[in-house]
Amino acid sequence: MTVKAQDPPSFNKQHPLYASFTSVPLSPTATLITVAGQVAEDPETGETPSDLSAQVDLCLRRLKIILDHAGAGKADITRFMYYVAQGGVDQVEAAKGKGAAIKLVGGKVGEWLEGNRPASCFLRVFGMSDERFLCEFECMAVVTKGT
Repeated sequence: MTVKAQDPPSFNKQHPLYASFTSVPLSPTATLITVAGQVAEDPETGETPSDLSAQVDLCLRRLKIILDHAGAGKADITRFMYYVAQGGVDQVEAAKGKGAAIKLVGGKVGEWLEGNRPASCFLRVFGMSDERFLCEFECMAVVTKGT
């Protein structure tokens, strides 16, 4: 078994401690893809939007770039983890009412998954690695070829 750490070429800088994703061959025709938590940092500019809705969109865009680079699709996702900072929840709920943040995130992710229903967990957290980030998403997928 060989674990291969990778970053899509469009991500202009690599993190010094971790890769965007790893791939591990499970068999001659199947590979496990484990995607690190993706935050709302534009892969080209490094900019981060200040609102939760735009951050969710950017995190999902980053996941799609990684999945495409790995040869995976949304239907290959077996596990999806949502992390939403309490500050992001408070931001949305102050403007739109109680429960609005969960509906916002769940609605966007549900639409993005296009009917795929992977094992998931939605976690509300007190903070992220940087106070700019209001959400972070990670996933696992199994890519098959030649079957």
